[in-house]
Amino acid sequence: STAYYGDMTTVHTKRKATVQATAIKEPQLKVICTEMLYKYLGNGVFDSVRTANTQAVQSMIRLMRDPYVGGLTLTNSCMDGLIDVQSEIESYFKNPVAGQFCYTFDDKKDTAQDICQTIAEAIFSTVYRDGNDIKLHFERPVSGPSMVFTHRSKVGSEKWSRAYGSQSYDSLEFRYVDPDTNTTETIKIPESGGANPHKIESKGVRNYQQAYWLAHRQRQKDLLQRISVEFTSTEEGLYAVVGEPISVVKGSRVAPYDGYVVAKNGLTLTLSQEVEFTDGDDHFIQLKRRDGTVEFIRCEAGSNART
Repeated sequence: STAYYGDMTTVHTKRKATVQATAIKEPQLKVICTEMLYKYLGNGVFDSVRTANTQAVQSMIRLMRDPYVGGLTLTNSCMDGLIDVQSEIESYFKNPVAGQFCYTFDDKKDTAQDICQTIAEAIFSTVYRDGNDIKLHFERPVSGPSMVFTHRSKVGSEKWSRAYGSQSYDSLEFRYVDPDTNTTETIKIPESGGANPHKIESKGVRNYQQAYWLAHRQRQKDLLQRISVEFTSTEEGLYAVVGEPISVVKGSRVAPYDGYVVAKNGLTLTLSQEVEFTDGDDHFIQLKRRDGTVEFIRCEAGSNART
């Protein structure tokens, strides 16, 4: 006779005690449902009515503000930044399904960090903290590195390594949930499969197009990621953001062209190291600011090898 149970939905089920049914020790009831929430509209304003939602960032904002999940007080600028990334993702792919997230977190062991990371991975992003704010970095082509590390920003030695074909995956298998059949489907690259596939069990991906993009992006990483470097940075390494490209000058070279500006006279820079210019080529200098960010400037040879 109870009509209302508070902020929850109660479902009673009954099953016949058949041989097949009783053989299942822990039966599960799976329900397809749609998240209803007060969407964040921007500038500190939330919608006044609950509406259906599949946008990843809206789910992240709700979960992180939930006192039982994230327990965070997100600033307006933080939430504005998150919905800006949502718009950027949908605009980049020219399709709103690229920013979808369809998953229910039902494990108490999932931390707020785990939840944010799971959501971010589904929408081609990495998540990180900047003070008390949560930020997303959308992985997309950029014109150059966000930071550069030279010998002046490294401590001690560095280790470079190269991966060879025998150590890498020869194919990829990406699993996602088909929204029409509610069954798990697999995208194989190449379609014939391989002997050593990179197997990915996605969470929150319930459309083929989003799964297709995620699968091919990861396959490109497997094919192209060959060289890695390990080094200890000075304090400016704190400004590095996971996912953003950086440039590292290889310190093991005999004559690396990295150094510092000794003096400045108008547009003429005097450098700590000699530089050799090649006739007929365009040359650029990468200037690193104190926070590690980079500025590219076209340059020409001066009166000597250091200007």
